[in-house]
Order: sequence, then structure tokens, then C-alpha cells
Amino acid sequence: MALKRLSRQEVYDLVWSEPMTAVAGRYGISDVVFKKKCAKAGIPTPDRGYWAKKEAGKPTTRTPLPKRMPGQDDDVVVAGEDRYGYSRFEESDLLGPLPSPPEFPEPIETIREEIQKAIGKVAVQREVRIWPNPIRRRFEEDEKRREKIKTLTYVSSWDKPMFESPFELRRFRVLKLSLNC
Repeated sequence: MALKRLSRQEVYDLVWSEPMTAVAGRYGISDVVFKKKCAKAGIPTPDRGYWAKKEAGKPTTRTPLPKRMPGQDDDVVVAGEDRYGYSRFEESDLLGPLPSPPEFPEPIETIREEIQKAIGKVAVQREVRIWPNPIRRRFEEDEKRREKIKTLTYVSSWDKPMFESPFELRRFRVLKLSLNC
């Protein structure tokens, strides 16, 4: 079976027009796989019992289709993949004409502004005030070693504090930066 792609809006309309088992059966996949494809594409699906309520004449609510996330494809592959999600290409797919280049409805500047508005201002701590326990214990051990060095006549490398060599100081700076972010 060749790859079958539908837009998010088409899949959304299909899912809310008839039960998932009927829609999925049309494309030769199970309703569970189809629901997972919808979840991956950010397409809301009817809850359990939706079709029974609708048939009984009870009120139902239809969840609106949200905007796609930045970088998310607008097309959903609904058929033509194996069970692990790899696409099976037929000779007509491989030897046919090249697809047209993708078109994006909104400019990248608009998308950047939306992302910045959604994230807001990110505050970054300048200093680590509370260290995780393993690191804090290491500092305490280093302090004990410094006190011990003061009493020794001969200082071996085993007695020296851990964070005094250039390599360890560099490692400490990297660790400190990673904890602040």
C-alpha cells in the first residue's frame, strides 16, 4: 500500500464524523494505531462513549483542533507504514516526479514572536545557592582536607582537595553552569 497522507484538518474531520474503528479500517490499520497517530499529530479525538451519547441524543462536546506546534508537520501519514512506523515505498513513489517544495503559511518571524510570547521571560540564577547532596558532601570533604593539610609535613595528592587542580576547577565550572540553567 502506498503512503497515504492527509492534512491535520482532514484527519480531524474524519475522526469527528464517524467512529475511530470505521475510519481506521478504511486505511487498513487498527483504531489504536490511528488514535496514536492522532495523538502524535496533536489532533483531539472523541472520548469513550462519545458515539453512544450522540446516538442516544445526549449532549456532546467537540474539542476544537488546536494550532500545530512550531516545526510540526501539517500532514499525517495514515497508511503505508509498517508496524514500527517506517514508510514502505513502492516503485511509483520512488520513480515518480519529485514532490513540490513545502510551503509555510506563516513567516518565520511570526512563529518566533508566538514562541517568545508563549515562553515568556526566562530567569536564570547567577549563583547556585543550594547544591545537591553529593556535591555538597564533596565540598565538605574538600574543606576537611584543607584543614588536614595544615597539620601535615608532607602533602600527597591523596590529601589535596578535589577542586583545586585546573582540570577539576574546569569541571566544577561546567557543573555550576549546568546547574544554573
